[in-house]
Amino acid sequence: MRQKMQASNLILEGLCMDDMKAVATGTQTLLKMPSEAKWRGSNDMMYRRYSNEFVQAVEELQKEAEENDIDGASMAWVNVTMKCMKCHKWLRNTVLAESDE
Repeated sequence: MRQKMQASNLILEGLCMDDMKAVATGTQTLLKMPSEAKWRGSNDMMYRRYSNEFVQAVEELQKEAEENDIDGASMAWVNVTMKCMKCHKWLRNTVLAESDE
């Protein structure tokens, strides 16, 4: 989680400072994470779907950053954040709730 937060902070700082290289660097870090074993909170179909949606959203952010489009990158970042929040909500309410039973 700490690595995700550091990459996210780099992206947000890049957007605030109009530093698309920082945004692209942050996206590269985020794109590596889903392939790591510790990333996988579940092998559930819904979790895989959320993970794929996250990757697609980060790829869109990376594209906007590479095109030096601050407005497009800002909107893409909102989308990435929403993907994170939906998945984390699902994990809390489904996977973690099941482990308490």
